[in-house]
Amino acid sequence: MKPVNSRQMQLIDKAAQEEFGIPSRTLMENAGKAAASLAIEILTNDSHKGAAVFCGKGNNGGDGLVISRYLIKAGFNVTTYLISDNDNLKEDPVANLKLLKELNAEIVYLNDISSLGNLSGYGILIDAIFGTGFKGSPRGLAGDLIDALNNSGIRILAVDLPSGLDATTGECNGACIKALHTITFGLPKAGFYKKDGLKVTGEITIRNIGFPEELLKNPPS
Repeated sequence: MKPVNSRQMQLIDKAAQEEFGIPSRTLMENAGKAAASLAIEILTNDSHKGAAVFCGKGNNGGDGLVISRYLIKAGFNVTTYLISDNDNLKEDPVANLKLLKELNAEIVYLNDISSLGNLSGYGILIDAIFGTGFKGSPRGLAGDLIDALNNSGIRILAVDLPSGLDATTGECNGACIKALHTITFGLPKAGFYKKDGLKVTGEITIRNIGFPEELLKNPPS
């Protein structure tokens, strides 16, 4: 598999939807289901501890909401942390948040880092804060949250890529999740194998979540 940069992955995602008619909700559902399955494998010996899932406002956060739903249905104790209110969420994450609420899930809206509380009871932390389109440096609450997760001493599963990592350059310009595992979708990201990416991705798992094989074999240049 040839690694792709951020723009290439965006074009693959766009082509899957517009040229092949694959709904974005389907891709998000498949991504969340795949990540939840990996989280369950990681939690095999610590299933009683459960998971904390941290969701941003974009589609990566939407993946996190799907992960929470699958983990709850599998019988795990799950707390979902949102660093965005409903008004700032995109359309697909809003739909998945509604489904999660129907399960009477524990959802915490983070306004500042002091409301995070003690994470020591969790067996895994799931990073769904920023996706492959992220550029720059995490600021404010997002940066503080990333630092808190790294300092918790609890293993972290990053969804698509560690938040704060540039998918193209492999640079972390500020706070960046240091993952024990990274599950990425479609194709590996070029930034995993450069600079800071070599230090923060941990063990990499690649899953196809419904992208047509021809798009993955011949990604746009």
